[in-house]
Amino acid sequence: TPDEVEAFRRDNVPNAYEQLVDRLLASPQFGVRWGRHWLDVAGYAESNGDATNDSRRPHIWRYRDYVISAVNDGKPIDAFLIEQIAGDELIEGELDALNDRQRELLTATGFLRLAPDVTQTSNTLTDRNMATADAIKVISSTLLGLTVGCAQCHDHKYDPIGIDDYYRFRAIFDPVFSLQDWQPPNALLVDFTTEEVRTAAQKIEDQAKALEADMNERLNALAKRIQELKLDDVPAEDREATRAAVLADKPTAEQKRLLELYPMVKPTSHIIGLLVEYDGPAYRKFEKEKEQIAALRATKPPLRMVRSTRERPEVVPTSTIFFRGNPESPREAVTPAELMVLRRHNQTEAQLPENEPQRETTGRRLAYAQQLTSGTHPLTARVFVNRVWMHHFGHGLVATPGDFGIAGEQPSHPELLDWLAYDFVEHNWDQKRLHRQILLSRAYRQRSQRTSKQDAIDPENRLLARMNVRRLDAESIRDAILLVTNRLSHELGGSSVPVTENAEGKVV
Repeated sequence: TPDEVEAFRRDNVPNAYEQLVDRLLASPQFGVRWGRHWLDVAGYAESNGDATNDSRRPHIWRYRDYVISAVNDGKPIDAFLIEQIAGDELIEGELDALNDRQRELLTATGFLRLAPDVTQTSNTLTDRNMATADAIKVISSTLLGLTVGCAQCHDHKYDPIGIDDYYRFRAIFDPVFSLQDWQPPNALLVDFTTEEVRTAAQKIEDQAKALEADMNERLNALAKRIQELKLDDVPAEDREATRAAVLADKPTAEQKRLLELYPMVKPTSHIIGLLVEYDGPAYRKFEKEKEQIAALRATKPPLRMVRSTRERPEVVPTSTIFFRGNPESPREAVTPAELMVLRRHNQTEAQLPENEPQRETTGRRLAYAQQLTSGTHPLTARVFVNRVWMHHFGHGLVATPGDFGIAGEQPSHPELLDWLAYDFVEHNWDQKRLHRQILLSRAYRQRSQRTSKQDAIDPENRLLARMNVRRLDAESIRDAILLVTNRLSHELGGSSVPVTENAEGKVV
């Protein structure tokens, strides 16, 4: 706010800047801001992505809250990644509705099914394969910064990733993407609702139903009176026959003739539907009652439904290479493995299990997540620190954060990227420490004034002789508008505010 800016400007304490950085890192809005960046690369969406018949993901917001809480709580990034890749494999024993840790772990696995998935409405083999392929693209670009999906149908055009490499990598995740034993989006929900919450919700629902029943009784009585008033206008010789006609479930031809002859006589359901035209004041009174009943129902504690990704013990698919990416043309079988080019540069390569007999799950994703976060993987830490650097400076040390391959940009400062990644791992994958390290650096605190000499040497400022001038992004502009109109909410958590249209068709 302007007041905060002015207070900082007047603060003469030598470490005022450091204190400002620490205050912002401790703010709950830090998790919102930086959690949003992760949600962007992970492909977070609250609908399933069907262009013609899109369906909602009503409980996916819990994954969003998981990410924000993880950032605010300073969860180490290695744990953050392991939980999202294999949270279900960390759970031992039966699921317990009262176990918050189990709920957190399953919520984290929602990451694996964030990609578009039309199988709720169109569940063909092709649709399942497309959903899986899209998920593998999200997983690889987010964690590895590589366009692995390009090798789904043929060897990668640029990077040393063969089609067999692709399907070995995909085999790591096949147990949760079994094309033959597919789980559509609604089957991914796990109910952690406690009996206490169910009882409280049912109590409110009973109250709402009682109010609704009383209102409907009065509404039907009013409609019946209106109907009788309209029947009074029918000539006496046709009145009883018309009454029988309007009350009939299946009117005869003669009864239909009478209803056409006396169109002001309508069924009570029709009168209730158009009550505003029959009795405006009564209509407004009943509408207010409906709003009160809806408001009462809105006080029900929400069900604790978690959209998760879980292995099922009985489902261990055989992983194969698909000829030209066609799931109807499986060829030779493959075993799960990291990409060969990365295995050759990983100091602690370990064989990924095809199936661990002592576990209820295959153990593939957990073993892979542990490889990724061992500290010796050539990409995981570099990809993460590069994204953090990018959001602070406007572009990454690697300018293509989702593509560290041959088609991507070479790092502008390779030694700095290496050092940041190493230092990040050495200090327990501490994201807030990484932010503080960058924000307190001389590179970040430079002025943005340009000089002709610098522009002649480095017109794009890739070497960071000055700070880049930054554009405000869409979220910041939106928040600024809401702030000056006193409509900015800092409330955290819960289901999202719905996007809808007003009576004029404008999105609001």
